[in-house]
Amino acid sequence: MKNFFYSSLLFLAGSICCGSCSLETSDNGNLDGFWYAERIDSLSGVKAEGIYDDAYWKIQYRLLSIRRSTTLEEYFFRFEKKGDSLILSQPHKSITQGIDSLLPDNQELLPLGIQSLEERFYIVKLSGNRMILKSPTLNLHFRKL
Repeated sequence: MKNFFYSSLLFLAGSICCGSCSLETSDNGNLDGFWYAERIDSLSGVKAEGIYDDAYWKIQYRLLSIRRSTTLEEYFFRFEKKGDSLILSQPHKSITQGIDSLLPDNQELLPLGIQSLEERFYIVKLSGNRMILKSPTLNLHFRKL
């Protein structure tokens, strides 16, 4: 009887602990991961002037981090994937470890191929190792690392 009581108490405590937490999962599929921006072209296929294609995109759950490999500047975005659209919003710049600043305009984002503070991309291609995003003016080509 004593073992039954302790077993029941242990089961009840475990149920309460597990029931109080909820595990959120991502529906991003192949989008999640570490992406390298290989090329950014204008819609006509010509390399876009003033655009740096040497950047790394880290995508997980609802957070996107973009780091330029030359300057190590890092930007964070909230994003939402709706069907074949990827919508970036709330851009922040990492200033120092643990401190971020909301960007007041898009000037720093232009060289990364992001033309506005809330950018909407059409997902042209998304596979396990390649991604192509299309904005109103640019095509962004990525390779998954």
